[in-house]
Amino acid sequence: LKCLGYMSKFVINGGKKLSGEVKVAGSKNAVLACMAACLLTEEPCRLTNVPKIEDVETLSEIMRGLGVKVKRNNHELLIEAKDISGTTIDSKLVSKLRGSILLVGPLIVRLRKVSLPLPGGDKIGARPIDTHLEAFKALGVKAKTGNLIEFDGSGLQSNKIVLEET
Repeated sequence: LKCLGYMSKFVINGGKKLSGEVKVAGSKNAVLACMAACLLTEEPCRLTNVPKIEDVETLSEIMRGLGVKVKRNNHELLIEAKDISGTTIDSKLVSKLRGSILLVGPLIVRLRKVSLPLPGGDKIGARPIDTHLEAFKALGVKAKTGNLIEFDGSGLQSNKIVLEET
């Protein structure tokens, strides 16, 4: 059995009968993006197959700090962002999670402004947020950097975005 790429297919060699089950675990990167997307609606959202990992818990705490209801039930998250009560994201939590930048877009759409310190996270190498900042700029969002990055989405507009990750 050989897994290729992102588990998009299995190549089986050998002519032997297979039996059993394969449980596919939820993806951290996918669930963080889905959690952030839940901020786009006031309706309750349910995410399933959510991995029990620190990054998910950290993003949950950041969201709770903004007034979002986040409840975990085993590998399921229930998220309700009906009443977002803040526009500044907790600096202590943001310093733990580079993925916190994913909250900026939905918060700009809902509130037109948001502030956060430079996101932190693991030390796997240089992974700056410049790509995100350029995308926000192309969408008419102004970003003022200092102790915090202050995003002003009052000029938000549609545009075609190409993310130039290297």
